[in-house]
Amino acid sequence: MQEIGAVDHGICLIERLQMERLTVSINGEKYSGERVLGAETFTVSNSAGKTLTAVVAEHPVEEWGHIGYERFSHLHGPVGILDADGKQMIFREAQNDETYEKLENVLFGGPFYMVQRILLSLSLAAAAAEAEEVFSKIPMQQLRLDAFYVNKKDFSVKILSEMLAEQRSETERDNEYRKMARLGLMPPEWYEDPAGNPATLEGFRHFLAVLIFRALCASDPFDGSYTIEQYPYIGETVLKNLYGKDAEYILVSEKNKANSYAGAIASTVLGKICPRLKKLFEQAFVEGVRHPESRPSAAQWLENQKNMMNWYDSDGKDWRIPDLESGEGVRTDIDYLCLSNGIVLPVYQKKLVYQYMFQESGAPCDEKVTGVIKKGDRGLEIQWKKEGAPPVLLNRYGMEIRIQDIAGEVRRYPRERYMDGKVSAVSRKWLIPEKKS
Repeated sequence: MQEIGAVDHGICLIERLQMERLTVSINGEKYSGERVLGAETFTVSNSAGKTLTAVVAEHPVEEWGHIGYERFSHLHGPVGILDADGKQMIFREAQNDETYEKLENVLFGGPFYMVQRILLSLSLAAAAAEAEEVFSKIPMQQLRLDAFYVNKKDFSVKILSEMLAEQRSETERDNEYRKMARLGLMPPEWYEDPAGNPATLEGFRHFLAVLIFRALCASDPFDGSYTIEQYPYIGETVLKNLYGKDAEYILVSEKNKANSYAGAIASTVLGKICPRLKKLFEQAFVEGVRHPESRPSAAQWLENQKNMMNWYDSDGKDWRIPDLESGEGVRTDIDYLCLSNGIVLPVYQKKLVYQYMFQESGAPCDEKVTGVIKKGDRGLEIQWKKEGAPPVLLNRYGMEIRIQDIAGEVRRYPRERYMDGKVSAVSRKWLIPEKKS
């Protein structure tokens, strides 16, 4: 008998792998797969074909096991952790590289439509709100632009959150920070002192504000015309003048410098959208430059971006969010769908509706397109993307409508609080038009 490993007719056994079959239950679902004994990575799949990747960690971050990533649709992190033989197997959803693209390529690449810009800014705020919750429990180690990905189809954002919490070499970290610095993404205090730690809550919030501004306006939020005239070569001195404590926001009420450098598009966009959103940008880029603690939270951005998406007119007639208390900005030529969760939608053809619009207040934001308002046989109605779902007719004035367990009413004049029976004296002036004599 020939020994194993001996050559016979050009055939030689190089390696014999020992395999183990694993079946695990994660969030009530069974996954199975094979692992080479001693291997640090392997995959498992469920009966529906969903695949998870697993990494065997010697010294994992203990808190990851208590996060419950199934609640965070915008964060890519562990969906389950298994203790085995003194180590931990960390299971994550497998990323589809063909579906997602780096945020850097989207923001600093080619142009895209305004509705896509608004949706991207909404998803950035939703993802950051989830990240702020996670990093209130696990320290953020670094800011990383390369941890942000965008779905090419629906412009939803995914954050590889563990990348923000992992320790990297000083060289790798500095290379990333230098790249982000040239893109104007680092907080002002870092440009003043690059040895400082930008991965703070305040630093993350400035980073988020710049990303949202760039998503909406396709330009830098800070004016650099005078600096560029002085210093044509963009070195450390120029970056400090552009983005440090003396940075000047391109749109302020006293002096509009939007057209002096890179803000022509921003001037056009912010000239049409809501005053509240402009105030939030001023809070981030005027007051927040000098007082980091005053920078808006991700939750504040999310609320504004939801309102902007709610009121966005796909025909480009008006992007502003009306003041429902005073009636300023409310169009009187269309109807409004007023929902019990506080959301008000203008009713017109081709208006996209999103899943978050029919969720209870405080639920995680799901910005998937779920339907569209179209003209049916009996008038305008919500037609759902889900096959077989009956449309919702939107011409039943004064009658309660149930939409995905949310109560609603179609009105010609919206009001801030739905069916609360209380309308202020200011509101009553426009809710009930005066009779002509």
